[in-house]
Amino acid sequence: RLHVGHVTTGRDISNAFPSPKHSKLDQMVEGVRARGVVKALLKKRYRQTTMMVKTPTGGKVIVRPHCGGLQGDGSMAPMFSAMYDPMIEEWVQVKRDNPSTNLLDGADPITGEVVNMGTTLFADDINEINIVNSAESFSAVISHNNQVLDDILGRAGMGQNADKAEHSPSLVTGGPRGGRPAVAETQKLRGGMEGVVGSQVKKSMRYLGNWTSADGSTRVNTQKRKERMAINFEALGGFWGNKKVRLRIKIIVYRGLVYNAALSGLEAEVTMSQGEWEELESMHMQYLRKVVGDAAVTVGEDGIRYRWSHEAVRQLTGIPTMQS
Repeated sequence: RLHVGHVTTGRDISNAFPSPKHSKLDQMVEGVRARGVVKALLKKRYRQTTMMVKTPTGGKVIVRPHCGGLQGDGSMAPMFSAMYDPMIEEWVQVKRDNPSTNLLDGADPITGEVVNMGTTLFADDINEINIVNSAESFSAVISHNNQVLDDILGRAGMGQNADKAEHSPSLVTGGPRGGRPAVAETQKLRGGMEGVVGSQVKKSMRYLGNWTSADGSTRVNTQKRKERMAINFEALGGFWGNKKVRLRIKIIVYRGLVYNAALSGLEAEVTMSQGEWEELESMHMQYLRKVVGDAAVTVGEDGIRYRWSHEAVRQLTGIPTMQS
């Protein structure tokens, strides 16, 4: 929107939770301010993990992994973050020290500290914005960033899942005020360059449940959410009109399957226009009326069927507006 050339890159770490070396986790645990017995228990949690594996012949084998921890282990999430976050901070600092890299930095309004706004992290997934104006400059920057991240992750026995990387370019020419799309430069990226696989260059990409477009528009995000609502609602077909199913059950299913699908990940959304919110709300109310059916209709003395207002339907179901 500021007409500054940039490329948004989504990165995925391969088998993140099961991969870290136990020695790297040990190093993290030793840095925790806790009594020795607590540290010993934390180490025991992942060092004595066991799994039962079925063999092709029907037998069972007990396996003890020598790296990482179990994906569903509640204690592994905070331990993984405590080990992983400093690695990403190191990566960002190395990028900052590279003279060919232009980071999207800003000053914290309270502390005045320089904060990198172009790198976001959720669990092991990384979203990165690089300020560039040509395919060649992005190729050089992304190749450097890949190498540095691979080196840092490699020390912990981890690595990127290169097949899942995605790039959404918004390259411009003409400067920040009169900028216009640099179509030729984008086509170079789609053709493939060093550090860039052409098939991974997208017009839009998904991160944390949100679809982001290269031009900064949220339109694609709204459309994808509507598609998800339609697919989930239609998947149950006649369930919604089945009079043998209690309305309370239908409402619970609708909230979990359709309503929540429309809102999933919006806490990470920067902005949506009022018109886009109204599109989601209109579709939501259309489906919600199909769910409640005759329960939201009153037959008058004149025999005419009167539909309840939207607000009355919301009160009946307990489901608020999309923006609530």
